Order: sequence, then C-alpha cells, then structure tokens
Amino acid sequence: MADDDPQPKEPVDPKAAPPAPANLAPFAYGAVCFLLVPALLAFASVRLLGLAKGPGALGAVSGFVRAQAVPVGIALFIAFEAAMRAVRLRLPFAHLTFPELRVDVRPRLRKEHERALRLVSDSRALVEAHRADIESRSKPEEISSLEAALATLHTAAHRRPFDEEPFLAALARADREAKSLLAPFQKSESRRLLRSVVIALVAALLLRAFVVTSLHIPSSSMVPTLQIGDDILVSKLAYGPRMPFSGKRLGALVPPARGEVIVFTHPEDPSQLLIKRVIARENDVVEVKDGHPMVNGWRVPFCNAGSYSFVDSNDHLRHTGDLHVEYLGEAAYLTFHDRQSRHRDVEGPFVVAPGEVFVMGDNRNQSYDSRLWNRGLGGGVPLASIDGRASVVWLGAGDSSRILARIGGAPPIAGPFGRLGEPMKSLAEGIAACVSARPPEAQTSPPAPRP
Repeated sequence: MADDDPQPKEPVDPKAAPPAPANLAPFAYGAVCFLLVPALLAFASVRLLGLAKGPGALGAVSGFVRAQAVPVGIALFIAFEAAMRAVRLRLPFAHLTFPELRVDVRPRLRKEHERALRLVSDSRALVEAHRADIESRSKPEEISSLEAALATLHTAAHRRPFDEEPFLAALARADREAKSLLAPFQKSESRRLLRSVVIALVAALLLRAFVVTSLHIPSSSMVPTLQIGDDILVSKLAYGPRMPFSGKRLGALVPPARGEVIVFTHPEDPSQLLIKRVIARENDVVEVKDGHPMVNGWRVPFCNAGSYSFVDSNDHLRHTGDLHVEYLGEAAYLTFHDRQSRHRDVEGPFVVAPGEVFVMGDNRNQSYDSRLWNRGLGGGVPLASIDGRASVVWLGAGDSSRILARIGGAPPIAGPFGRLGEPMKSLAEGIAACVSARPPEAQTSPPAPRP
C-alpha cells in the first residue's frame, strides 16, 4: 500500500516515551469530576424530582422516581458522568484529567491529542479481540500497515518536545487505516453510552428486586423513628429474596424477630406498601393498654424519656406527647404517645394467626396497624406479604444528623453526619438514661404462648 506520510527519523518504539512523573492530581481531579460531581447531581435530581406533586406527567414522573429511587439514581449518575466526560476538555484545569494530556500540547490540539491516544488504545484492543475475523477479511500487508500507523501515532503523541506536524500527519494516517480495516467492529460513542446506561439500569433493577430498594415515608405513623419525607433503604435479603413479578421467594422465608421494622404489602390494599414494627409472632396473644403492648400477658417494658413535639406536614398540626423507649427482644426503640389523640384505653386481645406477625407503628396513637384492620377486629401481616427489613435512612427529611442512620440501632436514631437537631437534641440525656437502664435480655422477651 503506497504511503507518502512522513515517517519519524528515529525507530518506532511505543515504549520509548519517558514515563510521566508520579502525580496524584489526575486521580483527585478525576474523582471529583467523574465520581463526586455526578453523584451529587444524581442525588439532587432524585430529591427534586421526588418532591414534585400534582396531576399530569410531572406527578407521574415524581411518583415513579420515589418508587424507583435507587435505579433512577444509578441511571442518572451514569448519564451525568457521561456528560462530564463529554465536556471534560472544557472543564477548569482540564489538563489534570488525564496523565497523558501534557502541558506542552497547545489547547487547540488537546482534543485531537486525547483522540489519538484513544484511537491507539481502542484500535489495538479491537485487533486483539477480532484478529481472526480481521485476518480473514484483510490482506497481511494491510494489517501490518495499520499496526505501523498506530505505532507511529503512539510515538508522535508521546514525543518530547511535542511536534505538531508529524503528530497531525500520523493521526490522519492512523485514522484512515483504522476506518478502513476496523469499521465493522467499531461502535459509536452514543452506542457505547446507551449500552452503559442500559447495563446500569438493568443492574439497578436486579439490585432492587433481589438486594435493596428505596422507600419514601409519606406519613407520621413511625414518628419519631421515621419522619415524613424520609427516604430509607430496605433490605430484600433479610427474610429471603423474592422473584420479580411472581412474588415467590427463593428458598424458605426467615420470620422477622420481634422489634424489627418491616416493609410489607397492605393486607387490605395490595397496591400499597406499609412500614411498621413487629410486636408479636404467630400464636401470640396481644393486648394494648394505653398504647403499650402486652404479649401473652407480659407487658413490654418501657422508660419515659421526656416530652416530644413535632408538626405533621400532612395536617399541619403540632402534636405533643410522651417519648418512651421500649425494650423488646434484642431491640430498643422510641415510641411516641400523642396526648391529643388516643386509641382506646384497652385494645384486644388479638390472637396472631399462624404464618403471620402483629405490627404497630411507633407513633402509637396515629397509626393504622394490626389493631384496626379487619374492621377493628384486628389482623396480622402474612409472612408472604413481607417485602424486606427497613435498614438505613439514606436521606433524613430536613435533619442531616439522620443521614445513613441505622434504623435497627439503639435510640436516638442518628447517623455519622451532623449533630442531633431539635427536639431530639434536648431529649438526648433522657434517652441515654433510658438506654443505660435497659433491663437484662431475659426480661425483654415475652413468654411462649399458651397452648
């Protein structure tokens, strides 16, 4: 194949270029531009889209985002990361993005210089991956010519000092050779991006189906453990994974322990997901007196931690009552007893049916739960309806102290970021005193149900 392109005066050696000095700046800059910034943008987008309300397309999109926060967040992260890479050469300090992008390359050639490096890397990878097909379609001298063109371009791109004319000539030749031989095996940047987004979305959906999902808290029934507007992560593996669409579990279900917070399908409305705390298991007999459960005649021990107040963003009313720490099994958790709104002084007895659990909200006087289902006769949650265990508050509503807070942890519920906000901050001393006064575990478990 005839070639009038200039050849380098020195022998072509891809490894001849001296290594760039060790520098942490490219790694730090890349982490900020292609990890931290896309993650923050995805997080903010999910949050803002989830807050939109009202009829129409925007409301539908908002509802979908709230229900699918994890996969939507991952897909948005991939999209923002790809967008940052698309404009990477226009970002401040762009020369720090890639170790190969040298300061002696003029700004007008930086994009071409980066394209040359990618052309060499991608073309060599394609040749290795499809060598048999390429050799069957091309003549040996065409393959040799391509490899020589790539080697020439590699040397020109790494030559010090940088020489523009030989570099541009080598790039034109390598580009020509690569398009001639590798066109059937090349994928456009848009196809690559689409493939990455689809793979990420499928992986996120599988993750949501089998491992973890996100849930937005719309009501105050679990105050103070969970606030209106909290976004939490739900472990799908806690009680055994379920097959998507079929609802069947892979393997035997592991029943939840007393005191755990579970997410489940509403027994009276399968279109809804609810979140409550498990109080009793099958065959237990439950009575509730003044908001405090009794299981098989044994009263769940508790400690008064002080007075608690909050404004319900749904009814815009301030609710004031007593904050208690209950001890049930291995769990210790907060319950709120509203002074303005009370259930009946005595509720029950309720007998938990086989294959079910009895659940209550932590906001004892403002929770529609097992006490009120079945037209006030009471009812349990079938084990097959349990979707998973509430594990982490990944975004606390207006309270940075609860970001990444473990829902199953000892009260007060707090994460690794920020200090406790009011009114929980003023109750911290009382809560700590209740936690330190926790009874021995032998005294926090109910007796077995009577035959």
